[in-house]
Amino acid sequence: MVRPLELLGIKTNLVRAGEDLVEALLGGMERSGLALADGDVLVVAESAVATAEGGVVDLSEVTPGPRARELAEKYEKDPREMELILASSDRIMGGIPGVVLTVKDGFLYPNAGIDHSNAPPATSSYSRRTPRALPPH
Repeated sequence: MVRPLELLGIKTNLVRAGEDLVEALLGGMERSGLALADGDVLVVAESAVATAEGGVVDLSEVTPGPRARELAEKYEKDPREMELILASSDRIMGGIPGVVLTVKDGFLYPNAGIDHSNAPPATSSYSRRTPRALPPH
């Protein structure tokens, strides 16, 4: 029997470095009245995983170079974040205001996987070099 596809967002608190991500997700599900059932698939933003695993950079410690400043102005990005994007990507393909399309390890990534939307204030999270599954909880 084919089950209909249903997408549900799980509201969690901002994930912090070192936090147990599975516990944070389960807590968010409980507060929302949700529970996992056999066959369910849970999709988690890489930025939340990276943050929980300590993949966070304090932007005050990043000094942007001339190329980062130039591209930051062109694509309307924080120069410090642009410096991280340059350091993390293999190639810059182009972009639009706010987003830079990069190649990293043969895959296309917006902003080389650098993200501040799910990271603590004044920081950015970065995805791991080699994606992998989390160990069972």
